[in-house]
Amino acid sequence: MTIEPSVFLHIFSFGIILGAAVQTNLMLWKICAVVKGHDESVCHEMVRGEGNHTGLRKEAQTYLNDFEVYMDFIQAGPAVLYSLVAGAISDRRGGSRRPLMLAPMLGWTISFVVHILHYTYIRSVHPLVG
Repeated sequence: MTIEPSVFLHIFSFGIILGAAVQTNLMLWKICAVVKGHDESVCHEMVRGEGNHTGLRKEAQTYLNDFEVYMDFIQAGPAVLYSLVAGAISDRRGGSRRPLMLAPMLGWTISFVVHILHYTYIRSVHPLVG
């Protein structure tokens, strides 16, 4: 059995879940309602583009942009370290590279579980925790 089909399916699901506007809209709503404390109905209107909430939308987008920049650096750090170290260790020890290719998939799976928990408890968990 080869690893390519599982990697393809995992990457495909990654693009569907995190590449969609759903995550961004949920985070905009959460920042508006949970972090900033605005009324939930106003936040729903803001996310859907209804009403005149440009100031509120700009405030939420600024917060979300700053949050996503920090999140990208935090997520990229381990990947950079892993890519620098894993290949060299594999070359020295020999053997199969399959565990090295599966390790990032395990990390993504853990990330998906955290996202699911984060959205399940969207009203009670601060964005910086999830």
